[in-house]
Amino acid sequence: MEKYVEPNQYLIATDLLVKGIAEKYEPPRNQSEWRNVLYKDDPLKFGFAISAGHLVIRNYWETDRTKIFQFTIGENFQAILGIRYTGKAFEGAFEQRDRDARMKAF
Repeated sequence: MEKYVEPNQYLIATDLLVKGIAEKYEPPRNQSEWRNVLYKDDPLKFGFAISAGHLVIRNYWETDRTKIFQFTIGENFQAILGIRYTGKAFEGAFEQRDRDARMKAF
């Protein structure tokens, strides 16, 4: 749980994570999204854009047995990055848990 003072450090850490995973598997499917284009033309402010919630970076990989999801997101000038691994064998169990939780809400 690293915390960086300089928002662009989150971009550097994201790049290192993505390169490391891509070396083992393959290049990711990237689905970055600009929610506010204010800093879109200023790459030096991309880290700030993430922390402000303007830019979301998502990368996906899929193997025979695993789905890998890397995300770099932010809100209220706090950024976070992470990786989620999901075994395909367990996907049905997670979906059932979510359905059960929704049914209990009613």
